[in-house]
Amino acid sequence: MRLALVHSAYSRTLPSGENSVVEAQAKLLRTRGHEVLLIQAETDELFLKPLYMIRSMIQVTFGVGKSPFTDLSKFNPDFILVHNLFPNFGSTWIKKLKKTHKHVKILVVIHNFRYICASGNLLRNGIHCEKCVAGSPINALIYRCYRNSFFYTVPWFVSRMLRVSKRNILDNSDAIIALSAATVNQLKKIKNSKLNFLLLPNFVSSNTTFDSDASATTKNGKWVVVARLSTEKGIAKLVERWPSELKLDIFGDGPEFSRIQELIKALPNITLKGLISSTDIEQILPTYLGAIHCSLWIEIAPLTVLEYHRAGLPVIYTGMNFIPFESDIELVGVQLETYDTPHLKQACTIILQNYRDASIKSHQAYLLNYSEDAWMLRFENLLRKVQSL
Repeated sequence: MRLALVHSAYSRTLPSGENSVVEAQAKLLRTRGHEVLLIQAETDELFLKPLYMIRSMIQVTFGVGKSPFTDLSKFNPDFILVHNLFPNFGSTWIKKLKKTHKHVKILVVIHNFRYICASGNLLRNGIHCEKCVAGSPINALIYRCYRNSFFYTVPWFVSRMLRVSKRNILDNSDAIIALSAATVNQLKKIKNSKLNFLLLPNFVSSNTTFDSDASATTKNGKWVVVARLSTEKGIAKLVERWPSELKLDIFGDGPEFSRIQELIKALPNITLKGLISSTDIEQILPTYLGAIHCSLWIEIAPLTVLEYHRAGLPVIYTGMNFIPFESDIELVGVQLETYDTPHLKQACTIILQNYRDASIKSHQAYLLNYSEDAWMLRFENLLRKVQSL
């Protein structure tokens, strides 16, 4: 099978889960015998070119601009996976390609809520927000939702009013690949759309062996969080609520690093560890008791959660958080409906009461749903389904 992946890569100054997902998919597909063309537009390189901001704003606003059409035509793929076009690709090329290459199937992968939300995460001031979904996109301008700027929000607003993404991308797709059930629930709210949703969670590779005999006494006695330190990840809120008698390590970097550092000065049970590589993550996570996923938004596909399950860590989910399959609820750990100190403490206690079983179930969720083999099986079945449409 000939597969092309198109992706506007985020800046590489900090780790990007989305960049990692695209590159890991290309690598895995090649190793499993598929012909793969990966077309990426690098933000860090394009940013240095003259008039970058103007060009990217035009691309977002009207869908015209940088196009992978020529490279795709030469490669002549059977399927194109459109991962992310924002803001470095236009989108008019999709409609053109559908006319000139009728055999090609277009699969649009949803990594965030940018199609219905300027900030991409349905979050405003730390609270879930659907004002632009249920009402008018003018709300994005009123609240300056993209980069907290009226000016930078204008391209998204105009694009939404002109229905650029819907007309160019969604309406020309053969299927929408959703990474979680929550994604489907939100995108079904797009008006006047008949989208074909197919569920395909991400995967993470494994280079270690899971220890099914590990018990709580063989661990380091600590809980862990791995995340970008930004408002939507909810780390500050977790620090404020974390039980004082339990130890917590936080790995990550980002705009809230200094704030988190300040918050934990008087909290000797919490340690801020800074950035960690994906290789080191795989080695170090199995030493912890469990993990906390505390994002404030309905996070679509955080790789760290899959890494927790790969390590066999029971996970405490807070608020509106990511569980791709409802069937996983009994496997993953504990889902908190009330997010405060007593309930966090209770969740940790529940996990420790039957720790070995909780750890095995967590790893079982990884094997069933988030491993390379599980992803390939689902993906190839998905291709056959789309090909028959």
